[in-house]
Amino acid sequence: MHSPQAHERASLPPSTLETPPETPRETRPQKTPFGGSPAATRRRPWLKPFVLRLHFYAGVFVAPFILLAALTGAAYAVTPQLEKLVYAQQLTSAGHAGDSQLPLAQQIAAAQAYTGGGVIQAVRPAPDAGQTTRVLYPEPADEDGGLRTVFVDPTTAQIRGEFTSYTSLGQSPMRHWLEGFHSSLHLGEAGQKYSELAASWLGIIAAAGLFLWAWTWRKTRKNKRAELLKPAVGRGPRRLHLSTGIWALAGMLFLSATGITWSQWAGANVGELRAAWGWTSPQLNSSLGGTTTLEDEHAAHHGAAAAADGGNLWSDPAAFTQVLSLARMNGIGSAQVEIVPPSSPEKAWVVKETRAQFPTAANQVAIDRANGTATDRVDFASQPFAAQLTTWGIALHMGDLFGVWNQAALLLLALGIIVVIVAGYRMWFARRPAGLRSGLGAPAFRPGDVPWWGWAAFAAAGLALGLFLPALGLSLVVFLVLDAAVLAWRARVTGRGGKDSGR
Repeated sequence: MHSPQAHERASLPPSTLETPPETPRETRPQKTPFGGSPAATRRRPWLKPFVLRLHFYAGVFVAPFILLAALTGAAYAVTPQLEKLVYAQQLTSAGHAGDSQLPLAQQIAAAQAYTGGGVIQAVRPAPDAGQTTRVLYPEPADEDGGLRTVFVDPTTAQIRGEFTSYTSLGQSPMRHWLEGFHSSLHLGEAGQKYSELAASWLGIIAAAGLFLWAWTWRKTRKNKRAELLKPAVGRGPRRLHLSTGIWALAGMLFLSATGITWSQWAGANVGELRAAWGWTSPQLNSSLGGTTTLEDEHAAHHGAAAAADGGNLWSDPAAFTQVLSLARMNGIGSAQVEIVPPSSPEKAWVVKETRAQFPTAANQVAIDRANGTATDRVDFASQPFAAQLTTWGIALHMGDLFGVWNQAALLLLALGIIVVIVAGYRMWFARRPAGLRSGLGAPAFRPGDVPWWGWAAFAAAGLALGLFLPALGLSLVVFLVLDAAVLAWRARVTGRGGKDSGR
């Protein structure tokens, strides 16, 4: 039998065995400031423990925000179907697709008679006889920029009802409320920080998860690797967390990238970056002598009204028919259009295509009705490809690009994220510390094992990400301070100094 001393020596690394026990203390390797040694720094793996610990902290403290965003996003994904049920009276007509429609001027005249001759902000003709025409009027009392929308049956010119709609998508009050709950919990500017924090960390957590999954894949026997791709509830929370996460990875990265563009701090940085690189979409010049500006693609989805910038002087129903005819002559071919009258004599009429589905129809034209000419136009096909990608990305994030298939994919993705988070918390609960003195139960990590160049790389990456994603940067500082406090506290409790793992 081997002696305990021999067993202990056999378990030590070769470099340690080469140093006799009687080596004088002054000749032994000196400790680093973090409690490790130069030899140990080279020997021990440090990248995985670092990534795992970051993944742990972000999962424990940020996952609740991501979970809330996933739940509200899942509810938002099914709103188009809910709208058709809740607002069937307003959205559908007595006619059927293919039936003949009354002249647009007659439909607008019916809305004018219903409202008492209000100032028209915009008109959206019915794409087919089974849907209704929308005539939009200002709603000054609505703080979210909503418009009073009157729905007209295109086959009978009867009023089907009204409600306040929002954004150029014409969102119903229900969909607008769910979108606001998803983006800010209806808490105003303070609530927007929750969604920015969730969007900023979602991509980092997903990337860290990919690294850990790949590490597990490499360490798993080849005949067992397929199990890492099969989500199974009966295999334990860790297997469910890993397998579901890898399937949801691409979607999480996409939601993070597109969600950041809506955020307050990071969104502004993204806007400046896109403007510097020429990735912005040109905005139609509706001025009869002004200059072209750049368009904010998100204005159609978050609070910005689709109407002209003030009341107009041209609410004659016949004028809308004439302008639409001129727009058709100038290449506006989609059935889904919006006609916006000018707000002043210096402005042109605007007709824009509003089809978000693929293939996207988003051409716009400015019409000078006085002489029947087009003064400006913006064609979606001629925009920079990056600007087109932005438009498609927004529509895909909103569930509009591919219709019901897009909605189903978003719903499945949201459910997958929920499963990943719940399984992750189940893992933590199973290995949770027995008491407060045991800390957070964080994965083992020795700061002294990380080489100087590793810390330099992490510091540079953290600084760059923190400046571009301020919500992530601020929370990362909090995590570092918390982790340092945990390490110091555990060192004091155990008396092991820097050798403590920080559990």
